[in-house]
Amino acid sequence: MDWILYVLLTVIFYIISLIKLKTQTEKDRIRATRIFLTATGFFLIFEYVFLPSIFTQFIFHVFGLILSISYSLSIYFYLKSRKTKLEIIFEKMLKENQGQISVLSFMQATHLSRREVEKYLNKKLEKLKGSRTKTPGNIYYEFIKW
Repeated sequence: MDWILYVLLTVIFYIISLIKLKTQTEKDRIRATRIFLTATGFFLIFEYVFLPSIFTQFIFHVFGLILSISYSLSIYFYLKSRKTKLEIIFEKMLKENQGQISVLSFMQATHLSRREVEKYLNKKLEKLKGSRTKTPGNIYYEFIKW
């Protein structure tokens, strides 16, 4: 009967993690390591709680650990790919617009909020040197070194 509780708690954790992943990717697409460590740590603690049954159902526990590690890695690589996608969009827009990017066009291309786009472009502005111009309807970033 321990396995029913084990599976139930695992499903609950996966649902909570997926909700966190959704909010995490909407807020910040780069901090994947925290989610990876949380998921792995959770399942290691889980294994400790179910330690008395580890000898009677060893294969079940090995399967649970493999599942949790693969789940954690999938989250990690998903978030890393989102970061790479953002960089690709940024570089493509720089080339297409000769170093100038508007906040609205970057929002449309990345589906990020205005605040997130401005935060991202401000970080890029520090690295690549350039200027920021505000107009009544939009904000433009012009990068010198691209």
